[in-house]
Amino acid sequence: MLPLPIQGAFTYALPECLSGQVKVGTRVLVSFSGRRRIGFVVRFREQVEGTREIKEILEILDGEPVFDEAMAALTQWIAGYYLCSWGEALKCALPAGVFSEGRRRVVLKEPYPEPLIAKLLRRAPRQVEVLRLLANRKAATLDQIRRMVGKEDLYGVVRELARKGYVEVVDVPGTPRVKVKKERMVRIAEKEGMDEAVKELERRAPKQAACLKILIEREEMPAFILSRDYGIGWSSLKGLEQKGWVRIVLEETIRDPFEEMSVEELQKLELTPAQREALDGVMEAIETRTFRTVLLYGITGSGKTQVYIEAIAKTLAMGRSAIVLVPEISLTPQTVRRFRAHFGDEVAVLHSGLSEGERYDAWRMIRRGERKIVVGARSAVFAPLGNLGLIVVDEEHESTYKQYDTTPRYHARDVATMRAREAGAVVILGSATPSLESYRNAQTGKFALSQLPERIDDRRLPEVEIVDMRKEKEAGNWSIFSKSLKEGIRERLKRKEQVILLQNRRGYATFIQCPDCGFSFHCPHCQVTLTYHASGRWLICHYCGLRKRAPSVCPECHGHRLKYRGIGTERVEAELESLFPEARIVRMDR
Repeated sequence: MLPLPIQGAFTYALPECLSGQVKVGTRVLVSFSGRRRIGFVVRFREQVEGTREIKEILEILDGEPVFDEAMAALTQWIAGYYLCSWGEALKCALPAGVFSEGRRRVVLKEPYPEPLIAKLLRRAPRQVEVLRLLANRKAATLDQIRRMVGKEDLYGVVRELARKGYVEVVDVPGTPRVKVKKERMVRIAEKEGMDEAVKELERRAPKQAACLKILIEREEMPAFILSRDYGIGWSSLKGLEQKGWVRIVLEETIRDPFEEMSVEELQKLELTPAQREALDGVMEAIETRTFRTVLLYGITGSGKTQVYIEAIAKTLAMGRSAIVLVPEISLTPQTVRRFRAHFGDEVAVLHSGLSEGERYDAWRMIRRGERKIVVGARSAVFAPLGNLGLIVVDEEHESTYKQYDTTPRYHARDVATMRAREAGAVVILGSATPSLESYRNAQTGKFALSQLPERIDDRRLPEVEIVDMRKEKEAGNWSIFSKSLKEGIRERLKRKEQVILLQNRRGYATFIQCPDCGFSFHCPHCQVTLTYHASGRWLICHYCGLRKRAPSVCPECHGHRLKYRGIGTERVEAELESLFPEARIVRMDR
C-alpha cells in the first residue's frame, strides 16, 4: 500500500532471498510510476491472475514492521467509512518519520577481499563488481554503487552479500529532522577511597571535590545539570575521569515535556455507590476481555475521572494497556498530572503540540512497550500500544474529536470504538452532556449506560441565571453586560476576588456591515466574513490569515454609516475598562 490518494493496493513480487523476512506492516521500497517510493505490506497472495509482469520489491527498509495486522484492519475500515484511500488512512495513523527513506551505506566486512573475488568471479559476477568497488573505498552508499555498477538486481546482490556476511548494510540518515537525543552522564567509577579523595581535592581542586560529594549521594548525574546547577565545568569532570574517580558515558535520553511537572498528591478516595455501580460493568468486561462501549453520563464534579483511574488500574493489573483521549491539547497537562500521580512513568503523552523530537521519543517508548498508558488528543487513538484493554474518551461530545482539515476526516470517538472492538477492549465515553448519537446508542442498548447523577460529597451545583438581553434594552440598558452581571462583577471586586468572563469570538466585532446597502466584508478565499480588530483597524480572516485595513466608507454604496456587528474579546475588554477603570484586566485569546 502506497501512502497516496489512490484507491486500491498494488501487487509486487517478493524475491526468494526476502522470503520469511517480510510481514504485514513492513516498510519496503518499490518502483512506482518511474520513481522509488516507500510502501507498506498489507497482505500476501500465493497467485495473481493475469499474465502481465509483476515488479519485485526493491528493498526492505526495516527489520520490524511499523504497524501490526490490527492497525492494518483499523486503517482499512477508516478508508471505507470516511471515503479516502487506504494509503491516506495509514499516513494519518503513522508518524511522519516512517515516510522518509534516508540513505543506506554498504560497508565491506571482509578484510582481504581479493581471494573472495576470485572465488565468486564465475558464479556471481555482479557480486564481484560490488566487492571490487568496496575494496577500493571500504564503504559506499547504495546510490553510489548504483551509479558505478548499474541498478540491475542491485538490491538482491547486496542482500545476498549481507546474508553471507561479506558486507553490512547500515542506515545513514544524513541530517534527519529528528534524532535520538543523547547526553553525557557522569557516574562514580570507584567508591573505595572516595572520602579520602574528597579531603585531598578540597585543597587543590574544590570543584572536583564538590562533584564527588554530589555523586556519592546520587551515584550518577547528567553533566549539563552539574554545570548548570552546581557550576562544575567540563574541565573538572575530565580531570576526575583522568584520575579514575568517575566515568563519563553518552546515553540516550528521553525528551519528556512533562518530566519536571509536579504531580498531584495521591489521595486514597472512597468511591461513591454510583461510582462503584458504574465500575462493575466495566470491570467485568475488562476481566473477561469482552468488547463493550459504556457511556458514563455524569454531571460535573461527580467523579468520572476517578472511575477512569480505577478502570485503568484494573487494565494494567490484567497486563494490558490503555489510551485516554482528551478533547483539547490545553487539557493534557492537568490530565497528565492526575494520572502520573497514580501511575508514574507508565504514562506517555502524544499530541500535535509536542515538538517532533518529543513525539518521536514518545512513539518509540510506546512501541517498545515501555509505556502502558497514553494520554493525548484525537491522534493518540492510533498510539502503537500492544494488548490494548481500555480506551477512555473524556468529554466525548466535543467537536474537536472530529478532524475537519485533512484527509481522512475521521472522528476519534468512532475510531476508538472500532479499535476497541478489534482488540476485545472496553471503551468509556465520559460526558456531562453526551452527544445525541451516543445518548441514542445508550437508549437503544448499543452502548451500556452508567450514570453519576450526584456530585461528590453532595456538593451543590452553582446557580445559573439566564438573562434575556432584549428585556435589558427595554429597561434602558444598552451595554453588552446585563445589570445583574455588572452588579456581580462589582461585588466580587469589592471583596478583592477575581472574575473570569468567557467570550467565544476574537477581535472587536465579528463583522462590519453597511446598513444602507447590506454589504459586509468577506474573505475572497474562504467565503466567511472578516473579523474586525480595533488595534490597527484590521479586517482579518481567522481561517487563512488574510488581513487588510478596515475602510471608513462602504466600497459598494460609499455610505459612511458602517456598523460593527457582533461582540469579540476586544469589545468585552474595552467595555470592562470603561465600567471598572480601577480593575486590572487581562485579555487571553489567540
